[in-house]
Amino acid sequence: MSTHLSILCPSLVSSLENPDDSIFEQKGSWQEIFCLGNDLPCAALWANAKTPIESTSTWSCLELVHLHATRDHLVLIDPRILEVDAAEELALRLSVQDILQEFLPGPSIFTKNRWLISSELLKSIKTSSPALAAGRNIDIWMPRDTTQAGLAKKWRQLQNEIQMVWHDHPVNLQRQDLGQLPINSLWLYGIGTLEDIQPHPMIESMTHVYSPNELIQTAAMYLQKTSTPTPPNLLLPMPDGHHLIDFYQQTSAQEWQVFWEQLVIGIQQEKLTQVQLLQCKNGNFYSTHIHKKLFNTSFIQRIFSPKKSQQTQYPTWTEFSQQAIWHPYKTAPNEQ
Repeated sequence: MSTHLSILCPSLVSSLENPDDSIFEQKGSWQEIFCLGNDLPCAALWANAKTPIESTSTWSCLELVHLHATRDHLVLIDPRILEVDAAEELALRLSVQDILQEFLPGPSIFTKNRWLISSELLKSIKTSSPALAAGRNIDIWMPRDTTQAGLAKKWRQLQNEIQMVWHDHPVNLQRQDLGQLPINSLWLYGIGTLEDIQPHPMIESMTHVYSPNELIQTAAMYLQKTSTPTPPNLLLPMPDGHHLIDFYQQTSAQEWQVFWEQLVIGIQQEKLTQVQLLQCKNGNFYSTHIHKKLFNTSFIQRIFSPKKSQQTQYPTWTEFSQQAIWHPYKTAPNEQ
């Protein structure tokens, strides 16, 4: 067996959503759908990572969030910036546990960022993940009924009760004194079972997954892949297998450029011979294969002026991606 690399690159275009109204039918971002499928049962996935659960039991995720009030609507703030600690979570939970138990009395798993609740009650509600709704007017992203009328209204009533309790909670008063955003609501999403998980064939075909994304890491471990949050050093020997390296939402352009330069050096030195680059746009993947011949003088001269090509050994990522030919992704890497 040899080493194959598939690298999910930063997109040059917005790939979070569809260009039309079909985005409102999605339950999550394309990265989340890539991991788990259209139903996005991330609550069951996270619950199972804490303790084994029944494959048919329905779980829901209640994320601790901040809703920002504008003049005429509410905006969901990205919950990743809130940095809730364990003591804050516990105090907030104890203040509303009676309300929560009355509405959702099933088994629960609590973490400092989210609460995972096992209940069949909410199974038919259509929800949207924070990754999809963050930074937007929440009206269109609120839970809504599909087959059973009245459930979304009951959830909103519960949500409103909790918001009233937390409005002047000591935890939030202290956070405000420290210049932090208060935790003033819960966001419902990720409803489903383990049996609802339908990852993209690409991630199923991998043996090793490198991603800073919590959901991709957890999905990879559930699918029994070797998983780590940091990318490998491409100039060192790598184990045999198919490696997916996720830079889809890299922390900085500089971080990606360093990795890109390392990748090109590895290809030029023939340490890396089977490399596939991937981009995602509106849920569709596009790929291009790169090899040593692409980085010869004639290729570089097509991109640079002759004078610059004498000074530069390889194109930048932006220059390369604009010149490369991207094909619709159809085949899993281990079938090529």
